[in-house]
This record gives sequence, structure tokens and C-alpha cells, in this order.
Amino acid sequence: MLQNSIQKKPAGLAPDPYQTLIDNHEADLRSGTTRKYREKLVREGKFPKPVKIGPRSVRYVLGEVLDWVEERKAQREAS
Repeated sequence: MLQNSIQKKPAGLAPDPYQTLIDNHEADLRSGTTRKYREKLVREGKFPKPVKIGPRSVRYVLGEVLDWVEERKAQREAS
């Protein structure tokens, strides 16, 4: 009976990237940066700020990281 009350997401719909959190490793893979360089960019305001989810744990919003990558690609095309 409990299973029937759980709503399932329709097949084929991707999760909203602005509601999806990714860890440091995934942020590195998606952005093509190292953790140390990404943290430097965050301090300089040049990379999206992480979301603190615990005393020693952060995550990044996937959509913001993807937007950052697209901005870098647009800058490349403009030059």
C-alpha cells in the first residue's frame, strides 16, 4: 500500500540541474578544473559558490557549474 502512494517521475524526464547537487569530484569532472584551482576561483568570485550541507561537506549546483562551463565556451568563441 505504501508503494502506491509514492509518486514516480515519468520516464524520460531528466532531473532539474538547478535542483541537483554534485560533490567536489563531479564538479571537477564537469568543470575540467582541479579542486584547488576551483576553490581559488570561488574565493575570487569567478566560480559558483558551493552549498554547505554539513560541517565539513559542500556540494555544487549542477546547473550553475554547467552555466559556468558554457560561459567559458562563449568567451572562447568571442575571442
